[in-house]
Amino acid sequence: MSANVRCFAPDDLFQKSWFYRAGLLSGDIAEVAPDVICFQEVQDLHHNYLENVMPEYNSVMAFRDKSIIREGCAIFYRADRFEEIETGYFWLSETPDVQSKDWGSAHYRVCVYACLKDLNTGKEFIVFNTHLDHKSEEARIKGIEVVLDKIAALEGRPAFLMGDMNALENTPTIQSTKESFDDALKIAGTATGTDYTYNNWGSPKKGNRIDYILIGKGSATVLEYHVVNNSHNGIYSSDHCPIYIKTKIN
Repeated sequence: MSANVRCFAPDDLFQKSWFYRAGLLSGDIAEVAPDVICFQEVQDLHHNYLENVMPEYNSVMAFRDKSIIREGCAIFYRADRFEEIETGYFWLSETPDVQSKDWGSAHYRVCVYACLKDLNTGKEFIVFNTHLDHKSEEARIKGIEVVLDKIAALEGRPAFLMGDMNALENTPTIQSTKESFDDALKIAGTATGTDYTYNNWGSPKKGNRIDYILIGKGSATVLEYHVVNNSHNGIYSSDHCPIYIKTKIN
């Protein structure tokens, strides 16, 4: 599953407040009970809450900067199902090993990854989770190149790339992944849910799909793809819809 939790914003009042939405989001997750979850826009209060309500999961977290209200990406995985082999993170910039930003990016952007071993099958795979810039197209294009370069450097295991890409399918950002990755939606045995993932608090635009699960070519078979309807009588658990797949690693 991939889910943008929506950062804590002072202007998100009443039913848009995280303190109102938190239980709705954890309920959405519990209904699916995914083995692996990639979260974006995670701040300390989100991470602490999710750790408390999801004790059956371990987590790997990377913040994009050292500000007081810091934000980043987190990977949660079932502790009884997977063994953590290797984890890491890097910035989407020309100097990815240090906190940095380039190409007109509005914010520092980070990617976190975790290599996991399935205790049932013994198979290893790597999950990458990122959140591309929302302002600069160049930062999105160059940023995804940094991610793809890192994935190539860690080759040898099936790879899953998830996150909020802030880009539509026909943009250079997403098209640049086509050579080495398949869009889970396109190869799924069945696909259900809306044709958008950014719901804008219940005012979506048709086809506004900016959240993705991408799978290294030949890495896995996708049985199902689904966009979660995260409306609870008109109240949304986030301004993004979570997406999930059922998949079998090849």
